[in-house]
Amino acid sequence: MGLILLFIEGYLFLVVAGSALVAWQLLTPARRTYSYALARRLPTQPEDMGWEYVEHTFVLKDGSRAPAWIIRGGDPEGPSIVVTHGWAESRFDALARLGPLVPRAAQVVLYDLRGHGESTARLCRLGVQEPDDLVEILRQLEAMAPGIAPGVASGSVRRGYLLVGYSMGAGVSMAAAGRAELAGQVVGVIAEGPCRRLSEGAAGILRGLRFPRFPFAWLGPILAQPWARGIATLDRTQDARRLTCPLLVLHGSEDPVCPAAAAA
Repeated sequence: MGLILLFIEGYLFLVVAGSALVAWQLLTPARRTYSYALARRLPTQPEDMGWEYVEHTFVLKDGSRAPAWIIRGGDPEGPSIVVTHGWAESRFDALARLGPLVPRAAQVVLYDLRGHGESTARLCRLGVQEPDDLVEILRQLEAMAPGIAPGVASGSVRRGYLLVGYSMGAGVSMAAAGRAELAGQVVGVIAEGPCRRLSEGAAGILRGLRFPRFPFAWLGPILAQPWARGIATLDRTQDARRLTCPLLVLHGSEDPVCPAAAAA
């Protein structure tokens, strides 16, 4: 009986410790900064892609700073596109994804999520606080009109915002677009590889690491709750239902983290 009790206690300890490790990894993803891009010979600035741009820093409501690039688009009559990258990535990763967007936009805004890249925020909030950050960024962009990207004509960015996000950024974009304070400003959302719940994304990450998914992918978000309140019950389908603008959802057939079934 004593050995059985010891085994159970040891098992519970491993489950709790493993889940706590998963929670901490979710809250503190590895930073992908300029040096990360340079070491991997990735583009380190929009100029490397042949685009004109300015650097800008958004100051969020809690005082943390989100560095960004504001890139001149190829269509003065197009929308202002705001791109939100995925978990454990940064604007340096997302830069290579902008090829289809820049020619169709008046300007493209690409920024670092909190807890990612060169953001000054220490923790990622797993998509709970980040929609508030995106709403604040759009508010500041409105105050900048007629736009600060080089060569953007007066009034061109008044054609509305198209929010583009992938992975965690897809959910952030959907949640922000449905906020009442943005009514009439967002003309559409493109969500690439969204997950309905954080646990599904966590399971995909653990699968890629060949780490057991159960029970860690479900307990990890619960233990992260004190820093990302509401994350354990977050459901992105509720955010999608609040949208009053068109929504395009894209899923790669070989997506190892967020397969199409994770968005259903």
